[in-house]
Amino acid sequence: MRIESLRTNGFTLVEVLIAAVILMAALTAATLNFKAARLNSDQAAASIKMLQVVPLIVDQIKAELAKEAPAELTGTGQLADVHYNWQASTVLYKAAPQHFDIDSSSFETPAARYRLYQVTLILEYGSKTRQYSYQELAWHAAQQQ
Repeated sequence: MRIESLRTNGFTLVEVLIAAVILMAALTAATLNFKAARLNSDQAAASIKMLQVVPLIVDQIKAELAKEAPAELTGTGQLADVHYNWQASTVLYKAAPQHFDIDSSSFETPAARYRLYQVTLILEYGSKTRQYSYQELAWHAAQQQ
């Protein structure tokens, strides 16, 4: 007499459940990694968008400071969906070094024409805000008398 096994080919319910749990854990980890990567990508894109316009804004500020000669100056604007505010205040206002005038045989001190500004630039893009501080040197033409 032969005893036949009750087991047939295939997987048991426990094996299928364990495989399903492992598969769900792997899918959950992959989904979380994908969401984190997308969030980081969006943040990087916003930072790049803000940083792309900084050289253009700095050039505009430089031109504005060279055009006028006040001790303090502020401005605002928008460039490529980036809103910006800036403020410049004089740190140093000096003349060029003395030079020797051959005709008069004396040293001459030119008028003060160089301003060193401390510039604060605030950029806003969406909900992101960044602040930059730098110094800018501006030369102002001699005043006509």
